[in-house]
Amino acid sequence: MVDPKRRASENVEGAWFVDTTCIACDACRQCAPTIFREHRDGSSSVMRQPRSDDDKADATRALLACPVGAIGKERMAGEGPVKITGLYPHALEPGLWYCGYNSPKSYGGNAYVVETHAGLVMIDAPRFVANVVDFITAHGGLRAILLTHGDDIGDSDRYAERFGAPVYLHEADAPRAPFASSSWPRALADDVTLLETPGHTRGSVMFAVRDLLFTGDSLAWSRDAQRLMAFDDACWYSWSEQRRSLANLVARDVRFRFVLPGHGQRHATSADDNRRLLQDLVARM
Repeated sequence: MVDPKRRASENVEGAWFVDTTCIACDACRQCAPTIFREHRDGSSSVMRQPRSDDDKADATRALLACPVGAIGKERMAGEGPVKITGLYPHALEPGLWYCGYNSPKSYGGNAYVVETHAGLVMIDAPRFVANVVDFITAHGGLRAILLTHGDDIGDSDRYAERFGAPVYLHEADAPRAPFASSSWPRALADDVTLLETPGHTRGSVMFAVRDLLFTGDSLAWSRDAQRLMAFDDACWYSWSEQRRSLANLVARDVRFRFVLPGHGQRHATSADDNRRLLQDLVARM
């Protein structure tokens, strides 16, 4: 639980703060990049106190997303409690939601829910919380849970048990989630394309749904460089395989508009732009 006594010295003065238990997962900066900043060690602090209603909603999403509860807000005179109702899952566009409530089991990785013809599908998994459970229940339950790799399983086992949903994980990463299966859910054959992308881990995959690409920890958007990136400092299996996997996406002409990573910034642009950006990334690797 966040502790004002551990308030990091880098925070600007005001009610909102990050304490020294921050694990540098970047989730808060994805939610509220104008409120939180990054330091050399990857940790975060508040660089500007929220002012507008939108600011406060973004800061609260960051607070809820933090996997270790390192973000807090001190109660100011005349203020009520922080309002959290309706913030998560957060609709990114019709039929696509960011779950929030990032899990420490996934080192703060993002998880999503996406609508398919077969029903709702969860991509990776957040913490098991009532707000997400209630949302999924109201939308007819879960058809399947798809894991991009063995690092970001979150509470997928609990969601699977609650909704009776199969969990998919590539067999190469199977030891990380013994409750999962490497058998592809047949009901998703017409809605979801499985793309094997070894590199970050041996069993890393991506999932394409329409023009949405769920990339796990294999591909993300760099806020600083304003281009696609891969994590050479967090490549647990093979960097050369990582490059080959991304080059194969270009060779196969995989078309995608929205990059939705587990770690790193999400970003939407045209499919043509993303093809060019991916070619540029492969050339730099």
